[in-house]
Amino acid sequence: MIYKPLNQVLLSIPQALTDQLITDSGLVFYIDPSYRKEWQASVTATIAALPLKVNPKDKHIFDQLSVGDTVGVSYRIVADFSFGSDAGQFMQTTEDNPHVREFVNGRGEWVKVYALPKRSGLPGIMWAGTYTDRYMQFIDGVQGDEESVERWLSQFPLGKTDRYSFNNFFEYQKNNYWKADLDDIFAIKKKGQWVAIGNRVICKPVEELVPEKFLIDEHKGHKVKIRHQDRGRIISGGKKKGLKKDQIISFDPRHLERYTFENKEYYLINENLVTGIWN
Repeated sequence: MIYKPLNQVLLSIPQALTDQLITDSGLVFYIDPSYRKEWQASVTATIAALPLKVNPKDKHIFDQLSVGDTVGVSYRIVADFSFGSDAGQFMQTTEDNPHVREFVNGRGEWVKVYALPKRSGLPGIMWAGTYTDRYMQFIDGVQGDEESVERWLSQFPLGKTDRYSFNNFFEYQKNNYWKADLDDIFAIKKKGQWVAIGNRVICKPVEELVPEKFLIDEHKGHKVKIRHQDRGRIISGGKKKGLKKDQIISFDPRHLERYTFENKEYYLINENLVTGIWN
């Protein structure tokens, strides 16, 4: 018996959480993906099955996809997870560090404890603790010595990093799959190149050399680049808006989405949020 999804796509993601960071020079850093999973979520996948029913608004995406295609997907597919049975329990998001600890619960609330910079004239190290809601609005806090802050921290239910489950994970006949909506897919790989589908424009970051007259003394004689956050060079997408490949477009950096495909960083922007073109 073969399973076919009714209105979602089934994806195959061999490694859902990335555990390596590779620099442009080839240097490899190993990271623990159990911390800040939204930062380590894989965003490339292979289509395992297509939906039987398609919403008319998503048909233009569906028509471009086939089983076996390599696609670029939203990080939320993997990063959408739940904390056990109690959303109020806090999970640590930082590795053990003697100077800072951060915790988050299933409601998006944060508890942070950290050491303050040492100040002359004051004995020992002062500590601070903050409790904020999902919108980072302050709820409660404390400042004092380490013992006082630890006592304040003890009021919160703290859990372990293994007490969570992925909401889009799906297991069938001993194979692992991930459920996604069609509008979670914004790119497809064709002939080694990423091609935009949906309403996203895929861009390369734009970098420029900083004129030496603006460099501080320590950097004079060196090549220093600035990477713009308000523009990008189009790789694919935006045809409905008359945009073309290699054009440099501008946008509000608050709307910018940053994604890393195969160790290369790309900028994604909704085509309706493009504000202009640089000549």
